[in-house]
Amino acid sequence: MSVQKATDRHEIVARVFHLKVRKLKNVVTKGKVFGDVQCHTRSIEWQKRGLPHVHILIWLKEKPLPNQIDSIIRAKIADPQEDEDLYDTVIKNMVHGPCGTYNSESPCMKNGKCTKNYP
Repeated sequence: MSVQKATDRHEIVARVFHLKVRKLKNVVTKGKVFGDVQCHTRSIEWQKRGLPHVHILIWLKEKPLPNQIDSIIRAKIADPQEDEDLYDTVIKNMVHGPCGTYNSESPCMKNGKCTKNYP
């Protein structure tokens, strides 16, 4: 059996992705992680390399305070000493690059320049 990539198995990717989106929706709406949800909508898109992503808009009944949001959402890379698995996952899947002179074959490169405007 040859080694397969996610892009080789669109049906499995789609099934798992939709299960995860449904779980996220339930955590946010039924779990009230941000508070009571008045309404929500989503749009699923497929990237050029064959993987899906979702844009989600959530309208809350009450306006949350900044410290409430900060207690749930963070924009920092985990400390590898504290959570090595989370650190590895973030670095592998959520950090742009390398591109430019370090990786001229990166999907973001067009005519020798990063299309996302990274140096």
